[in-house]
Amino acid sequence: MKNKWLFISIVLLSLFMSSCAAKSGWYKKTVSKEDTKTAEAKCKYEVGINKVTQVEQGDLIIACMEGQGYRWHSK
Repeated sequence: MKNKWLFISIVLLSLFMSSCAAKSGWYKKTVSKEDTKTAEAKCKYEVGINKVTQVEQGDLIIACMEGQGYRWHSK
């Protein structure tokens, strides 16, 4: 049950973040938006299966994306 709520929280956070994507987002030279979304979804999934707080989840998603060479850009 706890994992279900965690999953729902991650999905809602993802939807919220995607609504802001027009203004800012992850960027990696020569990588398409679709591949970037796939990488972000994979990071969110991998972080989501661990038992960590929401604050830690955010930090781990950032670390995962940056570890793949992505950088956060505000447009």
